[in-house]
Amino acid sequence: MNTSQRGALAHARFAKKVDGVEVIYRRDVMDRPLTAWIGTVSSTRSSESAIVPVTSDRDYLFQTTDLSEFGIPQRGDRIIETINGESCSYEVLPPDNGDPCWTYQGHSQAMIRVYTKRME
Repeated sequence: MNTSQRGALAHARFAKKVDGVEVIYRRDVMDRPLTAWIGTVSSTRSSESAIVPVTSDRDYLFQTTDLSEFGIPQRGDRIIETINGESCSYEVLPPDNGDPCWTYQGHSQAMIRVYTKRME
């Protein structure tokens, strides 16, 4: 591990305590509690008579080592987060722009950004 990777991991450990949120990462029958950081949050809205959310997109950032038990994120994995007392389920899906459902963040690849859509 080089100096850049050690620095990124040390920063991630500190940020976990300060900014992270607890989520459940689920693949098939395997659930694991993990700490994630919320990335981009966006909504698609439709307006006929009122503004109604159609889909909700949310990116989650994880330390690469935290996902090692699962390997790389796969389409169909679920991330469950409690928001305002409600259990919200997000499915790992690629964004609408054709990118894959996850990407490494930064040169050290110490973090993975996972793209999701909320499942109602």
